[in-house]
Amino acid sequence: TTSVQLTASYTEAGETLGASATIEVRAQEEHTLVIDPNSIEVFSGEEQQLTDTLSLFGGQNSLVQPIYSCDQSIGSVDTDGLFVSESSLAEDATGIISASFESEDTGYQEVLSNTVAVTVKAIVPTLLEIFTDNGIFSVNEGNSIYLSSKVTYTDATTKTNDAAVVYSIRDEDKDYASIILDSDQVLQVFGKDVFADKIIPITATYVEGAKTITATTLVTIKYQR
Repeated sequence: TTSVQLTASYTEAGETLGASATIEVRAQEEHTLVIDPNSIEVFSGEEQQLTDTLSLFGGQNSLVQPIYSCDQSIGSVDTDGLFVSESSLAEDATGIISASFESEDTGYQEVLSNTVAVTVKAIVPTLLEIFTDNGIFSVNEGNSIYLSSKVTYTDATTKTNDAAVVYSIRDEDKDYASIILDSDQVLQVFGKDVFADKIIPITATYVEGAKTITATTLVTIKYQR
């Protein structure tokens, strides 16, 4: 704010009269388009609502509805500011959501804009585990042990005993153990006759899209004679 002093004078018949006044001149108030949140990180397929506020310098705010646009590689955003991330990503993607708003609140026209940085995290398998119900990975010869699998994804979701998990043992171990996958995708490992305790590596492989993960566990066939 700037103060301006105005002075006026009038003279008649040798007599001068004067008056003055102070005028406060305020600078043009500045508008800012504020987007909430100011950055986004979501998993593939998730949504995020955006809220836009027209912020007036000095503390006055009002909700507005701007025009949105975004990089198609990360998803889409509707006229109400609902961002829906791309649901079929094989890897993480980044991009920008843009918002623009035409304001005439201060008696003149201005176009305000802002952007939001977006990261969309792909949901892909990251860990394959082999486990037993009791945590024991040994079996007496002539008996069976049952193995299950669990696939964990980047968003912490899991799948147990998925049909896409493939098990294998080495050819040289087939004289000591055999494997059979039942209808529930639980692996039966049968211990054949051994002359001493025999350790058998069991390998599981899971493929989804371009992602392949493996896990290996050791099963001990216990000698009993």
